[in-house]
Amino acid sequence: MMATETELKLSLACDALQRVARLPIVRQHARGRGIRRHLTNVYYDTSDQRLVAAGVALRVRRVEKRFLQTVKTAGTVYAGMHSRGEWEWELPNHKLDLRLCDAEPEIAAVFVDPALRTTLQPLFTTDFWRTTWLLVFADSSLIELAVDRGKVSGLGRTTPICELELELKAGSPQRLYEVAHALAEALPIRLENTSKAARGYALLAPPKPLIAQKAGVCSLDQNASAEEAFQTIVQYCLDHLHTNAAVVCQGEDTEGVHQMRVATRRLRSCLGLFRPLIPRTASDLVNTEVRWLSSELAFARDWDVFLEETLSPLERHFPDILSSLRLATLEARANAYQRARAAVESARYTRLLLGIGLWRTRCDWRDLLTPKLLRDLHRPAIGFAARVLAKRYARVRQGCDGFLQLSAEERHRLRILCKRLRYAGEFFAALYPESTVRDFLRSVAKVQDILGVLNDAVVASRLLTELGTDPKYPAIPMPARHLVLGWKAAMIEQNLAFFESAWAAFCNQPCFWQSSYENS
Repeated sequence: MMATETELKLSLACDALQRVARLPIVRQHARGRGIRRHLTNVYYDTSDQRLVAAGVALRVRRVEKRFLQTVKTAGTVYAGMHSRGEWEWELPNHKLDLRLCDAEPEIAAVFVDPALRTTLQPLFTTDFWRTTWLLVFADSSLIELAVDRGKVSGLGRTTPICELELELKAGSPQRLYEVAHALAEALPIRLENTSKAARGYALLAPPKPLIAQKAGVCSLDQNASAEEAFQTIVQYCLDHLHTNAAVVCQGEDTEGVHQMRVATRRLRSCLGLFRPLIPRTASDLVNTEVRWLSSELAFARDWDVFLEETLSPLERHFPDILSSLRLATLEARANAYQRARAAVESARYTRLLLGIGLWRTRCDWRDLLTPKLLRDLHRPAIGFAARVLAKRYARVRQGCDGFLQLSAEERHRLRILCKRLRYAGEFFAALYPESTVRDFLRSVAKVQDILGVLNDAVVASRLLTELGTDPKYPAIPMPARHLVLGWKAAMIEQNLAFFESAWAAFCNQPCFWQSSYENS
């Protein structure tokens, strides 16, 4: 019989596991003492891993003298919360019985191929001790807290298991976040997006560098309400954020910092976009924490852009003049990356994700809304989208008045307005015909890119000043400084010449939301 498993997975140092039983959240809500069991699991798949390719994990678990066959589907992960389908059957011994899967329509098709059934084999194992407590709350919510310590083994390699799992047995998902938040206040925990099965599969192949992930498409339902759209967009932004966290910590792909920073800007833009329905006071704390993370990532991103888009092109022609500047830049960037990694690995980052998850599931911001705003939340998202897109579009048009006379700061503000318009268009794109949205967003992106080059010149000047005034970095010869500033000045002039045509193309694009705005 199918069940939906909803859980939060949290990792921490093994020497901290023993502190869990003494925590107030456990002592106050645990029903009885913790139960300790030894669990061994054998995971099955074909040699070419057809099950994992289909998003399915198949295992046989031994708990003392009992054997359990389990099938799990990939499901979804949101702010560390895993939701997936789970089927479990008692077995008389350790042998698979795939006839049990045949009776379940949701998974029967995965096992229908006779060739797959005959080629399933053990691929890896997990072996760990689990201590569990059942946490009981006044609203009848039930959460199973499990502490796991052991190892995953496959192909002669092992990786340790030191983690907590919070599984919702009954009640609201907000309780999971409340318990996790309490744990995060007392223990150095981190959200764990990787299941034990995924870690087992990772042992079967040579380790690969993690690759940064772009945001992809925001999958809004055509009939979504404004509130449903808000919830979906917040989840979309958080998925983008946390998917790239491990890339930043690994430190081998500079795009990871870029994508995490984009995700923070998208999330803040989402909060601003829905401010007509969800007032600032309801999201102040979330906004403050996201702004903190964005600022911690900004230093690394600024140095990446300076190195890749300014220094590297110039070095092809003037390597000797710029050699000391490169050394100073690499040192400054290394320090900035250390700062970015420290932020992502910090308890504050974990609390940020858990806090947003709790804020989103608890929805206590609804208590601050008037009856009219509550009604507006339930109205179709497409009407709300049209109104806010029209407003952001008007701000961009207004901000460009007298462009050539704008100061660098005013051009930067115009760039931010373009960015917010593009984010809003991407958030709501699924509600409109693809071709009209695509062409409009491309035209906005072109204007934004040109403004970005203009802003990079300002940032480059600031970074050169930082290097020149900080004694811990090598001295920067004046010829190198003048060369960079001259190059950026030339880029400004070149892009100013491009701006007029890009702006005209943007202004000539049809506003894809117009018909729904007129009808809303």
